[in-house]
Amino acid sequence: MKFALLFTLLVCAAIALPKSAAADILSDKTDNYVKEVLKALHIPGLALAVVRDGKVIKAQGYGLANVEFDAPVKPETVFLLASMTKQFTATCIMMLVEEGKVALDDGISKYLPDTPDSWKGITVRMLLNHTAGLKDRFEGKTGPEWLLTFTTDAMYKSARGCALDFKPGAHFQYSDQGYFLLGMIIEKVSGKTYREYLTERIFKPLEMAVSSTSLQTEIVKNLASGYTLTAGKLQHNHRRTDYGLVSHFGIISTVLDLAKWDAALYGERFLKKSSIEQMWTPGTVEEGMPSKIGSWHYGFGWFLDTFFGHRIVQHAGASGTCIWRLPDDKLTVIVLTNLEQLAGGDAPSIAKQIAQIYLPSVTWAVQKPSTDPDAKGTDTLREETLRIALGKPDTALYTAEFGPLAKTATQSSIGFYKSIGKLKGFEHLETIGDNKSRTRRYRADYEKATLYYTFRLAGAGKISFMGGEFEETL
Repeated sequence: MKFALLFTLLVCAAIALPKSAAADILSDKTDNYVKEVLKALHIPGLALAVVRDGKVIKAQGYGLANVEFDAPVKPETVFLLASMTKQFTATCIMMLVEEGKVALDDGISKYLPDTPDSWKGITVRMLLNHTAGLKDRFEGKTGPEWLLTFTTDAMYKSARGCALDFKPGAHFQYSDQGYFLLGMIIEKVSGKTYREYLTERIFKPLEMAVSSTSLQTEIVKNLASGYTLTAGKLQHNHRRTDYGLVSHFGIISTVLDLAKWDAALYGERFLKKSSIEQMWTPGTVEEGMPSKIGSWHYGFGWFLDTFFGHRIVQHAGASGTCIWRLPDDKLTVIVLTNLEQLAGGDAPSIAKQIAQIYLPSVTWAVQKPSTDPDAKGTDTLREETLRIALGKPDTALYTAEFGPLAKTATQSSIGFYKSIGKLKGFEHLETIGDNKSRTRRYRADYEKATLYYTFRLAGAGKISFMGGEFEETL
């Protein structure tokens, strides 16, 4: 069913029915969608919370937390959050900043011992927004060398032994190493372990009784097993290695606990609103350009975007998790699955679709054409979509970083474009931003389908990202 029809039905139902009945319709639509998505993506289990105005309006478990024992997922089921952890680490750093114990523009050598000379230009801020030049993972050790324990010292030694990929501050590169180092700074400055600091400063005050950090030797009740897919077959994704410090990936929690966390973000219980807004402001790289990955900007521990006036603040985890927040609309969707993201546990897309059920104004289908501030630029982008369909993008239109990716991607999409026919219409929907960074969105009607395009333009007008998407339920 097209989302346009789906949301027409939902809006009409909301007008005609009492509030409780309209809520039931939304809940049923969500249940049906989640059941379809679990089947389509082969996800064993999923826990969901929909939070509006800081209150849980839907909490539900679907499928199995443990396939071997047919243990069902419940709202109380515990999941490994993976990189959703980064928002908590960033919050801890900002708490220390407000206390005057850490300064964002201090060099990290002030807080960390025996730093290599190449790290002299790295600041705390650069770690937070992934612009330090550090590699993502902890390269340099074989499996037998790591054995079953990555101690903090071993991880720090590995990080120090890795050459930087670029000059600090020059580019964006997502980095687990960076958030591991932030955890070290938290421990150094606070005098507490990362787990102790989280528990005392965040989990206990919010009564997030189940939330903690992962430790393989501990028995955790209601803990979901992790899975992956190999050649379409479900398999264990065992995470049996212990880490001395898990500030980049290691929090475990439930949708119910995370709903409490979400509610706290609307107030000033832990941070001033000015600090939270700083966390939700895109970082910058050289020449003042915003740091980003794909179509998303990045702040401190959060991915950031706007969609036709709606601000989106979200973060996912590789274990198949996501918190998707629309803070100005007071709506949050929390999705925790036990199928890793690379295998199809696409929690961000699932959370986004559920958010659209509860807030139709964040769908493409309801957006109307708007006045085009740059008709000539639109003509250029329209012509480029025609070249893309032939697998022949004009690489001169792209930034040096994105051009090669665009060329590779378009080569693999020739068959797809043939299947949807010729381009019949190309309408401007939105342009936002300034001369440093602009986002332009369009509706493209083909003979057999409609695609919605997002273009990110850098300061020189070069395309730094482009993507097209359908808007349909599964």
